[in-house]
Amino acid sequence: MEKPLAPTVVLLSIVGFGLAALIGLVPYLLEFFALVKLNQIRTLAEGFKKLQQLDTVANTIHAATTQWLGVHDLAQQSLKAAKDVTEQITREAQAFRELIQKINDSEKNLLKLEVEKLHRAQADWVQVMMGIFDHIYALYKAAVRSGRPELIDQLTKFQSACRDLALRIGLVPVEADRGDLFDPNQHTTADPNVKPEIGTPILETIATGYIFQNRLIRPVIVKIQTPPEETQSQQLSPSEPQNAKWHLSEFTEPSIDNNKTDSNF
Repeated sequence: MEKPLAPTVVLLSIVGFGLAALIGLVPYLLEFFALVKLNQIRTLAEGFKKLQQLDTVANTIHAATTQWLGVHDLAQQSLKAAKDVTEQITREAQAFRELIQKINDSEKNLLKLEVEKLHRAQADWVQVMMGIFDHIYALYKAAVRSGRPELIDQLTKFQSACRDLALRIGLVPVEADRGDLFDPNQHTTADPNVKPEIGTPILETIATGYIFQNRLIRPVIVKIQTPPEETQSQQLSPSEPQNAKWHLSEFTEPSIDNNKTDSNF
């Protein structure tokens, strides 16, 4: 019969088998730990890469924020520039309107002055023409009183020719015929203190009236019929001959109150 193994041998055998099994498992354990470490390293590497990507994103965000701030500043500057341009345009437009208004006022004043000058010049030459026609009419009346037909005919033609020329500019001499009735709207007397009654017969025309451009600027200066007692007092004195000659000085422009002419002239 075989002799049973001693407990010590059994124990040592078990320990030996255990150590052998442990030694056989060591490579696998080392490989496992190596794989675990490798996975950890890979995980750390991936995390590091992601962290690097986060830095890139952060840098991108920072750059975008910086650009946005730059754009905002540019927008503020553009808004301020546009506001300044608008204010400048408004000021220039106001200044331009004021300049145009001043130019218009200046032109209006200049035109008004020129119109006033033209009116004054027109009034002056109308007065001159009226004086000339008064002298021509005085010559005509002197010729009539002289009784010389050839002289009367010459002065009549001369006066008619002058009146035709004046008619072209709208100046028309007007005279009253003997026997016409006195009308204060068309006639007046040489003496402003004499106020004839309406409808008083007219004896003769002393000076012609004038119509300028269809407007009466001076009434006809006439001599009216006076009562018999006044007529006798106005007759010539005995020392003055009845056939006394009429001189040009007696028919010069009559003394006319300027208030009787049109106010515009």
